[in-house]
Amino acid sequence: MVFFLQFSGGIDFFFSTRSQAVTFVNFLSKRSPCRYQTAQHLKSHDVNNNTYNYKYTFSVEIAPVCKNDIVCLSRAQSQKLGGISQLCVVSKVTDAIHLIDPLTCQVCYVDSKAYFSSPFMSITTQKRFSPFVVLEIEEQRDDSSQMNSSKKSYTTSSTSYPVGAKLSHKHSPVSVWVMKDPSNETGLVQLDNESDCGIIHTRSHLGRILHPGDKVLGLDLRNCNINNTEFEKLPEDKIPDIILVLRPSQSKNAAGDKNNGPSKRKRIRKHSLNVADSECDTSTQAVNTNFSSSEDEYVSFGEEDEDETLEFFNMDTSFDEPNEGTSLN
Repeated sequence: MVFFLQFSGGIDFFFSTRSQAVTFVNFLSKRSPCRYQTAQHLKSHDVNNNTYNYKYTFSVEIAPVCKNDIVCLSRAQSQKLGGISQLCVVSKVTDAIHLIDPLTCQVCYVDSKAYFSSPFMSITTQKRFSPFVVLEIEEQRDDSSQMNSSKKSYTTSSTSYPVGAKLSHKHSPVSVWVMKDPSNETGLVQLDNESDCGIIHTRSHLGRILHPGDKVLGLDLRNCNINNTEFEKLPEDKIPDIILVLRPSQSKNAAGDKNNGPSKRKRIRKHSLNVADSECDTSTQAVNTNFSSSEDEYVSFGEEDEDETLEFFNMDTSFDEPNEGTSLN
């Protein structure tokens, strides 16, 4: 890559050769559902050597949906995906969007072709989530196994996904009683409803990892202003009070500490030296030296089980042409 320019509608990347641009497009298509169109412009022509110099342009459109986002599907899209709920959580984004119903643990997959034929947007992101404290959990048994009866599948460029919604084996639906985390409230907060300071009941797909006393992040739909046409069409009985999405993971913090590398070890060594010096100096033995660790990092269920290593690509490596099946006409 030579350089790049950022603007309000996206980013322009400039490469020295066409093969490098093709490699980058292939890399993007594996990381997110996308479609593209190509164009070429003749810059110069040498009549003596009969050579042409073209400028190639690849316009790539990426699905604006990220992991842990909450999306609202239309009724037609819900029926096409096997009758999954219209309110879903994005559990994973690769070459397809992985959706899960937080109330019933039904999952489905939306590839690039299905997405751009009827696109949907996120109604909220992780920045608008509120912290809650789990008070009680009750396991629920759901006998709606008819969702697993679908045998058909559609094939993308690299993976075959089942058509329609099916029950997830990695998640367990539970009834959860939560309340807002009082430690997160700063200053004076005016409560509009009596239920804001009380106990909230909902269903969640995080049954295998939640325990009483845990902190969890979710979207409070009672006090949230959502600007989405499909969400406004939903009846009130189909909208839950809250949708739980994330929880803190100590094991994730331990893995993140390894990535801190030398800076983490330098702080620990400096702290050890300060303690050793204070023990030798009698005038400073009464002083307490505290070492603060990093803040908790919120992760979603399933991230600890999967080994998702980042793939780095080499511009000099030759790759196949992008799949023409996803290009625009």
